This record gives sequence, C-alpha cells and structure tokens, in this order.
Amino acid sequence: MQPKYWTNLGYLFIWGDFYLVLFAIHAVFLSPMSFELYLSNQLQAGLHLFGWLRSLNGVFDGLFGFLYTLPAALMFVSRFTISTAIGIWMVRKGRPTNAL
Repeated sequence: MQPKYWTNLGYLFIWGDFYLVLFAIHAVFLSPMSFELYLSNQLQAGLHLFGWLRSLNGVFDGLFGFLYTLPAALMFVSRFTISTAIGIWMVRKGRPTNAL
C-alpha cells in the first residue's frame, strides 16, 4: 500500500470513531448503564449476534458474561483508544522518511 493511502486510512482510524467519545459521555453522565443494557436498548442486532456467539461454547459464554457486566463507557473508551492508537501508528508508518 502506498504511504499516502496508509496515512489517510490512519486518519480514518483516528477521527472515524469520535462518536464513541460522545457515547461514553452519554453513558457516564446522562444514563449510566452496562454494556448489555446498551446493546439491548440501542443495538438489538448486536445483542442477538453476541447471544449466538455466546451459545457456541463455554469460553465465549464466560467472555461475554464478563463483558456484559462492564460499564458501557469503559467499552466505548477502550475501543476508541485502541482504534486511535492503530491510526496514529498507521500515520507514522505512512509518512515518508527524509533519508538521503
């Protein structure tokens, strides 16, 4: 992939998930909720998908059982942090070096 496209994709990772910051603020201050409650209220399809994955085996059941108990704000902030870190790494990797 050419550096210009790599850099632009990095900027998409950085700025594309800014709405997660707004969701986190909403989840903390306006209506604190768990991640399971958020999925059931806002994203019915996601809840059904996670329910199907949970039924596959005990590992997924334990994992999603743990994730459902976490606050939704924590999930939003962690996803935003990870995608922003990937985006920063891509932007730095995509910039040309000034080697002679």
